[in-house]
Amino acid sequence: MPSDILPEFYNTFANPRIPILPPNQPGPERITFVTQEFRPKIGGAATVVDEISRATQQLGWETRILAPGTSHPDDADSPVPIERMGTRGKQDWPDRLKLLRYLRQRPHHAKERIVWAEPGSVRAALYLWAGPSPTSTPPHIILHGTEILRLTSLPHRRILFRRLLQKCERIHVLSDYNRQLLQSRIPGLRTPIIVAPGAPSRTGIANSASARSSGSQDKRITILTVGRIHPRKGQLDSLKALSLLSESDQNQIRYRIVGPSVRSNYREQIVQLAKKCSFPVELTGPLNEEDLEKEYEAADIFALTSRQTKMSVEGFGLVYLDASALGLPVVATRSGGIPEAVIEGKSGLLASEGNITEISECFERLITDSALRRQLGDQGMQHASSQSWIKTAQSYFGKPESD
Repeated sequence: MPSDILPEFYNTFANPRIPILPPNQPGPERITFVTQEFRPKIGGAATVVDEISRATQQLGWETRILAPGTSHPDDADSPVPIERMGTRGKQDWPDRLKLLRYLRQRPHHAKERIVWAEPGSVRAALYLWAGPSPTSTPPHIILHGTEILRLTSLPHRRILFRRLLQKCERIHVLSDYNRQLLQSRIPGLRTPIIVAPGAPSRTGIANSASARSSGSQDKRITILTVGRIHPRKGQLDSLKALSLLSESDQNQIRYRIVGPSVRSNYREQIVQLAKKCSFPVELTGPLNEEDLEKEYEAADIFALTSRQTKMSVEGFGLVYLDASALGLPVVATRSGGIPEAVIEGKSGLLASEGNITEISECFERLITDSALRRQLGDQGMQHASSQSWIKTAQSYFGKPESD
C-alpha cells in the first residue's frame, strides 16, 4: 500500500470513532454483485456478472449490481437494477479506496448477500473484510483464475486472501482448473468451492456449420479471433501459425482480429508480421454488439490460442462457448481451464500453448477438411447448448425460500 494512502485508509476503516456501517434497511433477502468491470467495458468478467445476475433474478432472488462509473444509456433497460459506485473501474489504490468507502457508507439490507464477482472487487474486498465483517450475512465470491495467481504471489496478499475466503459462505469457480489452482495455492481451505461452468451469451444467430458453408459467397475461409489484443490472448501465435501454412492453404484464408488494443507494442508486432503475410489480415479494433455478431456470422473458424503468464491465466473462456454456440469449430490451446470450454476432438482442436507448429497443424486440418469443420461446428453447438446460466446460478445460490 502506498504510504500516502495509509492515513486515509486508517481514517476510513480502522478509526473506531467512525461507524463501520450505517443502520440496516429492512427488506427481503437480496443478492448484490459487486464488480469493477461492467459495461461499457466488455470482457469475460463483465459477461459473467451480467449473465449470472439475470439468471439469479429469474430464479426469484431480488438482485442488484454495483458497477463502476456514473451511468450508462443501457442501465435503464436492464432487468437487474444497476447501482453505479462512481469508481473508474481500475485496480489502483485510489479507486479501490473509493469502492471501499462507497460500500461502507451505502445503506444495505439486513439480509443482503454480497457477491464479490470479479478480480477488481475481490482485491478491494481483501481490505474490507480485514477487520470485522461489514455485513451480517457471509459473502460469496466468484473467482476467474487470474486473481488467484496475483493474490497468492506475495505472503501478505496470501494471508489477506485466505482470511477473506474463510469468511465467505461459498466460493464459486467456472472450471475445475480454477478449483485445483485455488486449493494448491491456499491449502487446507474449508470454505465450500462450487464448480459450475458458464454458458454462451450469443445464441441468437446460431447456424450449423453446414448452413454457414453453403450460404457463403466468398471462397476464402475466414478465421476469427475475438479478445483484447494482449500477449496472453495469443493473437501473434495464431498469426505465426497461419504464416507457416502452405502457399495453397494461405491463398484460401483471411484472418480477422477483433478487440481493443491493450499493449501497443504487441499490436505493432502483429501489424508488422501481417504485412509479410500473403493472406489478408485485418485488425478491426473493438466493435459494437451488432457488428460483432456480423463477424461471428461471417466466420468459418474461431481461434484464440491463449497462453498462461506468471500473473494471468485463462480460467475458463466464455468466448469459446460463444463461438461453439454459433456453429464455429475452434482452434485453442491446452492452457488453464480452456480444455473444459473446448472439448478436444468434439468442439475444436487443441494445441500445446505457445507451440506454433502444433497450432499450425490444427489450422491446416480445419482449412483442408470442410467435413471436419462441419462436424466440430455442429458438435460444438450441442455442447454449448447443454450449458445454462440458470443452472449455474442455481448451483451457486439455489432458489429463495417461499414465504
